[in-house]
Amino acid sequence: MSEAEWAHLNTLIEQQKASDSIAVISQSLLTVLSRTTDSREIVQLIKILTRIGSALMAKADLERLLPILKVGRKLIRRMDDKECLEDLQSMLARASEAEVIQSMLEWMRASEADTAPKLYSSYLSALDSEAVPAIIELIEGLNEQRELPAVQLALMKLCAGNVQLLRPGLESFSTKVIISTLKVLAKIGDSEASPFIVPLLSHDDSTVRYESAVATVKVRAPGFEKHLQPLVGDAESRMRMLALQVLAKVPNLESKDFLVSRLESSEFMKLDSAEQTLFFKVVARHESKELHAALLKQLKGEKKWFQERSNQMLMGAGAAALVVLPIMVKMLGWLFGLGVWGAMAGFGAMFVRGEFERLQATASDLIEPSARCLGQMKSKAAGQILSHIAQQGHGRAQKACKRMLMKR
Repeated sequence: MSEAEWAHLNTLIEQQKASDSIAVISQSLLTVLSRTTDSREIVQLIKILTRIGSALMAKADLERLLPILKVGRKLIRRMDDKECLEDLQSMLARASEAEVIQSMLEWMRASEADTAPKLYSSYLSALDSEAVPAIIELIEGLNEQRELPAVQLALMKLCAGNVQLLRPGLESFSTKVIISTLKVLAKIGDSEASPFIVPLLSHDDSTVRYESAVATVKVRAPGFEKHLQPLVGDAESRMRMLALQVLAKVPNLESKDFLVSRLESSEFMKLDSAEQTLFFKVVARHESKELHAALLKQLKGEKKWFQERSNQMLMGAGAAALVVLPIMVKMLGWLFGLGVWGAMAGFGAMFVRGEFERLQATASDLIEPSARCLGQMKSKAAGQILSHIAQQGHGRAQKACKRMLMKR
């Protein structure tokens, strides 16, 4: 070292003596380490630093430990000296142990400083990859406002080059751990995670299913659109909306059968207008002969679910009448029994008629959006369907198709 460098070192030492601060000691050693080129000095300085690091771990003093860990991580990549490497690796291995990770978490919880979560996240990011399982185990007990984001950020940095490390988080029995891990994987966006994300699309927990769907899209899992297709019929509205929002942007779908089945189902009528509108947007983007035929049925009133429901009502009403008639006759005699049965049958007929009219009204609600969907399609076949209904159709369907033709 030059005389100027030794003078600077002596100044730092004098400052340390005056302050009696371990932080100044560490800073002094780090400064000298950055300036010296003498291999013997470097070996001695690293030994001192690693010992200080071990002492700070024992005291759970993260604020002073973090600079030493960061330097240790940088040095370990460029050191050739075996003894130095062993000292540095030993320090980092100790810092990566579950016990130390937990003690540093307690330090963060005890600190009122706004920077504490950031320091803890930086500490976790400086650890060995072997620390990932221990970090994942922390998630269940973390609060979601201050602690969990810090841990997720660290996991993202630690696992960005090897998403396999996060697999234990997806195999956890805790939905909180699974969801948190899925969010980390979604931010990393590595398709290598696809094989262990996609199976969670059928998880029992709806939030797990939702986050796995988001992650499936974010990591661009191969054939992700196929994995999302069943979600169009999911019991959860947010799942269906997410799937539709993604499918509305996909340039091409190999199969449109799931769209046809959904459009012709009775459940489709129960959806709110926003979801129906988004569904028709998907249909318009991925038009096919089968979808043309399904939309034509909507315009003509040839709805399979409507016919099935109508038949069920009629058969149910008829069966009920046949069952009740002999009971009424036996209890009240032929004359009075027939009279009571006739009155009941009249009320039943009124109910069936009312339900039938309600179904008709519900079915007709799809006429306008079906015509609009065909109007958004650019193919010649879609235009021909609109022209056919505009000329030979009737009522709302005819008017709707005429309006769409005028806009094409």
